[in-house]
Amino acid sequence: MSSSTTFTDGRLVEQTVDNGDGTGTRTTFHPDGTINTVEQLTGLPIPPPDQVTADVDAAAALAAMSTALAPLTGTSTSAQQRAALLALRAAISDALGE
Repeated sequence: MSSSTTFTDGRLVEQTVDNGDGTGTRTTFHPDGTINTVEQLTGLPIPPPDQVTADVDAAAALAAMSTALAPLTGTSTSAQQRAALLALRAAISDALGE
């Protein structure tokens, strides 16, 4: 059995309980903490959304982006700016595995 909870401003607003047999409940709460609704769920577990960024090495991605923008100065030409932006786009795509 597993559960997840959602808090807003320190208050419990929703709780989902997975019974481990494909069923579960989702309970929502009023601001005073009393139960608002209880919904019976089927077809569990609900897979988590794709987390593309979970595998991204943030430090390496930021370093690559910084390197792509390093040649730019206050007097860079539009061609230099375009080249730096294309390099930045490539660095972001590489970081995301695209």
